[in-house]
Amino acid sequence: MRIGIVAYWFNRGQGVVARQLRSALDALGHETFVLARPTRKTNIRPAKIETADVWAQGGITAGSDYLIPIDEYEAWVAANSLEIVFFDQNYQFEEIARLREAGLRTAGRFVWEHFATEHVEPATRAFDAVYSMTACERERYAGMGIESPRIRWGCHPGLLVGSAGKTETATGETVDLLFPGGFMSKRKPIDEVIAAFRAAEGDEPRLILKAQVERRLTRVRRLARGGRIGRRDRRIAIITDDLPTTEYMQLFASAQAIIAPSRWEGLGLHLYEATALGIPIVT
Repeated sequence: MRIGIVAYWFNRGQGVVARQLRSALDALGHETFVLARPTRKTNIRPAKIETADVWAQGGITAGSDYLIPIDEYEAWVAANSLEIVFFDQNYQFEEIARLREAGLRTAGRFVWEHFATEHVEPATRAFDAVYSMTACERERYAGMGIESPRIRWGCHPGLLVGSAGKTETATGETVDLLFPGGFMSKRKPIDEVIAAFRAAEGDEPRLILKAQVERRLTRVRRLARGGRIGRRDRRIAIITDDLPTTEYMQLFASAQAIIAPSRWEGLGLHLYEATALGIPIVT
């Protein structure tokens, strides 16, 4: 089949899911095409579409705006003779419904805490299927009257490369605990994690807070000190650089455990990454 994917195309959960979905479909012999949706102009990374590293692929069309115009959708579908398109977290129901009315099959998924009852009617008009990746998503949709097929997510084969060569940590050695902070959003209980870690004794544990942006950085540094004028806990390392994929996975693979509590969660890609690498998860 000729399959389209409309999603973010940079190092964020949605973009990684899109890239891995594309890889899986390609491996099954399908032809895939991506319409890269730029971030909103108000985003911490406005109009972001990545073109380097693992994102440098063929068949990528850059969208002109976060709200992609209908004529742009139609031209992309026609140019690539698409039979079905997967949309991720896309609330352009009217535009997608028009594509469906023209004969295109459409499938969509949403971050569950954003999808509300007011979206049920327009979403069922726009999509042939609203699919789930977790059992809780599927259960929530059922409560809204949507029969949602579940696509079980798994560990991408590319993650297994970093699992080789891991060794046990000897007593007395540093124990690196990695906290995937992502975009420092409200999902991540950063304050509580740092407070709990500071209460731990000994020099062996080290908390590596890996974020992708500098949002809340001043507050995080203050928390690492225990206050405005406290002493910095030198066991806490803060990394805000958006590392290339290979470097990030090397950092991930070097940890002895992943600290991954969450107030609520989307798919939780770090859980799959840790599972693939054989790293214990504290959640």
